[in-house]
Amino acid sequence: MNLFRALVSLLLFGVILSFTGCEKTIVSEIKEQEVESSGIFNEEQSLPEEKITYLEKVGEIGDGFCDGELNYFARITSICIDREDNLYVADSGHHKIFKLGSDGKLITYFGRQGQGPGEFLGRLRISAGNDGKIYVTDDGNWRLIRFLPSGEFSGMYPIVRGIYDEATVNSEGDIYLISKSGIKLIECYDSNFKFKRALIDFDYHLQFPYDKPSSLIGLRFPNNIEVIKLITKNDNLVVISNFSMKSFIFDRNNRKINEFNIEENEFVEDFKKKLKKVKKQEIQLKAKFGSRSKSSGYFYGFSLPFKAFIDYDDTICLVYKKSDNTSYLYKYELDGTLFGISKFPEKIDGLHLCSDSSGRVYAIRAGRSEIDIYK
Repeated sequence: MNLFRALVSLLLFGVILSFTGCEKTIVSEIKEQEVESSGIFNEEQSLPEEKITYLEKVGEIGDGFCDGELNYFARITSICIDREDNLYVADSGHHKIFKLGSDGKLITYFGRQGQGPGEFLGRLRISAGNDGKIYVTDDGNWRLIRFLPSGEFSGMYPIVRGIYDEATVNSEGDIYLISKSGIKLIECYDSNFKFKRALIDFDYHLQFPYDKPSSLIGLRFPNNIEVIKLITKNDNLVVISNFSMKSFIFDRNNRKINEFNIEENEFVEDFKKKLKKVKKQEIQLKAKFGSRSKSSGYFYGFSLPFKAFIDYDDTICLVYKKSDNTSYLYKYELDGTLFGISKFPEKIDGLHLCSDSSGRVYAIRAGRSEIDIYK
């Protein structure tokens, strides 16, 4: 009898194992089907070494860029290029916007310190809208100011305190800004700054693929370094999360048309190396300072991977500085296909870059008083 019971128990155990294995297989297949049908591009990509191109430094703009007393930049905080290849330089030190032609020569400048229309008080961030106008956010006066390309004042709107962002504007004049709601990531306003709708659940931004820094605990509001907004000539909005490494693409009607993860093989390997370094530094800081440790500064300094811009061909361009201080430019199509990698001749430390129709890339130098040009 005991032998019979043992045989029955073994038989039942085998059936359970078999059923469990089937269940796991079924669940796995369901998950794979969900991923395939979601439209999310997840395949890790890489290009062979011989496909990597090399950029050269072809110029710089700095001291002596024009005649007169204001022939130098005091503190460049943002740059952008308009559809005519004019370069706009937001100089928060001079409280002015400098407009330069494609030859690097000064065309005009506008703005001054103050709180009146067209005046600036804080850190300036500038963008060229698809509607042909120039937009400046001023975190001293906490407002968004609109200018014509000539520098003529065209309007201003108050913005929520704590929003460190530049406006992203489509051809209809719709304005996209980072949200401070803690619910959605992006907010869209019409040309009169009336709210239209919000985009992307905030939780998607906090889905760290590799490691969440211990310094980021609880709800906090993103800035334009953590969340990057870009817009194509056809009004496709591109939103890149520097936390989740996800890119979201929307059409001009704010419908999401694509989403993909940034997973180039060499980048992933190097970024994980950086995260280990950050983790070690966080542990050292906590051991030395305890709860007074501000380790988030190390996270921002070492581990936010990308700066980004859209080039003239509507390519998503991601700039990444590797752990060996070499900087690379990754080029993605809107469908998530990696099709080009370029290496800079030197490290890129500035946070803001842009490019013109000839393919020249402009980057603010780390000291914020000069702009380097690559091609």
